[in-house]
Amino acid sequence: MLCPNAYDDILAEIDGFVSLPTTHEDYGSHRVTMADLEAMENYFLGTTHGDSFTTTHDDFEDDDDEARDNFIQSLRAADEESYHRGDRFSRACRACDRDHPDSRVVSRACLHIVCGECAAFAYEECPICRITTAFAPLLEDPLSPRACTSCYWPSPAERALLSACGHAVCRACAYTASGQAEERGEAVHCTMCSVHSELIPIEEELFEDVDSITRRFACMEH
Repeated sequence: MLCPNAYDDILAEIDGFVSLPTTHEDYGSHRVTMADLEAMENYFLGTTHGDSFTTTHDDFEDDDDEARDNFIQSLRAADEESYHRGDRFSRACRACDRDHPDSRVVSRACLHIVCGECAAFAYEECPICRITTAFAPLLEDPLSPRACTSCYWPSPAERALLSACGHAVCRACAYTASGQAEERGEAVHCTMCSVHSELIPIEEELFEDVDSITRRFACMEH
């Protein structure tokens, strides 16, 4: 259960921020948007969209430890809501529009996701925005391409990439791993292969189709 008192103090300091639900059940009638979560993320971590997840332990001293835990719980609740709504995310390459490329990579500079072929052809620049960049591989299990490799949630609302090995985790696990690594005074390591790495946010496109809309209304009826 999320702590309402912690949120009251936080929300009072964030202009225009909506009141968050206090239990997972409340998410059925109150949809927390990614903008809401990013506002909390920026408040706690001082990050902007596209920054790494590296933080200092001093950011979460005393009462902020509980607030951080509540924030991570809100991310997990958003994952549950997204999953039960039937949200679907496109795998299409944004450069060549291929629907299901064999491999995908993430641009470290701009976070665009493109297929491996387009990245190789573009060499050291993003084929979408032409910014100079390096690419990190995105490893995907054919049977469950969006599953978190740490908690195994099948389809998180948002994910982060471990740039050294290419494994992806849900955003909640990313913040948990970042905080634990900071406490130990070491770099984040992948829970699947133990490689030390940097966490990079993954920008994925949510798309609507007839099937997903039908599933969403079916979820609302229950």
